[in-house]
Amino acid sequence: MMDLLTFWLLGGRMGIPFPVINIAYIHTMEEKTMTKFRNSDKATKKEVREALMSLAAESTPNRFNVKFDSDGSGACVVLMVERDAGEDCNGKSPFSGWPEMPAKYMGWRVVFMHVPNKYIDVFYDADGNYKVTADA
Repeated sequence: MMDLLTFWLLGGRMGIPFPVINIAYIHTMEEKTMTKFRNSDKATKKEVREALMSLAAESTPNRFNVKFDSDGSGACVVLMVERDAGEDCNGKSPFSGWPEMPAKYMGWRVVFMHVPNKYIDVFYDADGNYKVTADA
């Protein structure tokens, strides 16, 4: 027999008024569709940086940089390309006409970012690292 609390929660009915849902199945389905990128073997940072620098050199005459970063989705590699002089963020993208822009490259998630003209000169050194500035 059903205990009094369960009987009250069911509104005084003896049967279950709602369909039974298999929670384990739902969680399994969500895990499959939650992420576009599965964890896989990643190339070393040096290999990925060299490969993306080569891709950028073949694809654009503009200045570019490759850096490693992370966001809410985890570690990623960022390929920054400067826009043409006089173009704003709503203008022509420096990535138009690229032969490929893979979302995942050598096991790494790639973020393609275009930045203002001269941005890389101001904020990055020749090795692609952030410039160290003097304290104000």
